[in-house]
Amino acid sequence: MKLKKYLDHLTKLIQENPKALELEIIYARDDEGNGFQKVETIPSLCYTPELKKYHIDEVQFDEDDYDKPNAVCIN
Repeated sequence: MKLKKYLDHLTKLIQENPKALELEIIYARDDEGNGFQKVETIPSLCYTPELKKYHIDEVQFDEDDYDKPNAVCIN
């Protein structure tokens, strides 16, 4: 999913439920909902050569290590 689509959905959710701005954020550990955890860090830009894979093992956060970011890490 692209950040624009994610933001569009968040914007709609907040417009329809303004109190959501005061709620904690959690995420599912997998697409089947086999576990949930709280989001603890702010989103950050990163680079991974594995965007086409479902499970991503290699992610770089230091801008000195890559040419340009290609993903946003949410946790």
